[in-house]
Amino acid sequence: MSLKNRFIISLIFSLPMLVEMILNPLIGWHLPGHAYAMFALTTVVMLVAAKPFIDSAWAALKNHHANMDTLIAIGTSVAYIYSIYAMFTHQPVFFEVAAFVITFILLGQLFEEIVKGRASSALEKLLDLGAKEAEVIRAGKAQKVPIEEVM
Repeated sequence: MSLKNRFIISLIFSLPMLVEMILNPLIGWHLPGHAYAMFALTTVVMLVAAKPFIDSAWAALKNHHANMDTLIAIGTSVAYIYSIYAMFTHQPVFFEVAAFVITFILLGQLFEEIVKGRASSALEKLLDLGAKEAEVIRAGKAQKVPIEEVM
């Protein structure tokens, strides 16, 4: 699945929790089923959008290395797993933290991909502006030759 699609799915399933975070302090509104709804929404984010982070982190840990994906996977997985425990023990849950972290990281990666694409395109255009011919002096005469023939 492409980065863009993973971000869109993560955003769609995170937005209802964002709405709750905004409206709860103002008017006391909760998602229907509150913790269970947040569990369902975050589970989709974790299964679809966070899976590549978890897979990468697992591969890195097997090789006794750590990378940024390790940090993301551990942080979001701990928030998710703890929230499952908290949901069943009637404590505050933090499902939205796991979902939002994944969503924001994917947004950053999407921006990075767009910027890299634009930079590559600009570099190609810059290289196309380079000289195609060179003027060389051979046997006392200046003549134009393709740049590939210049030694």
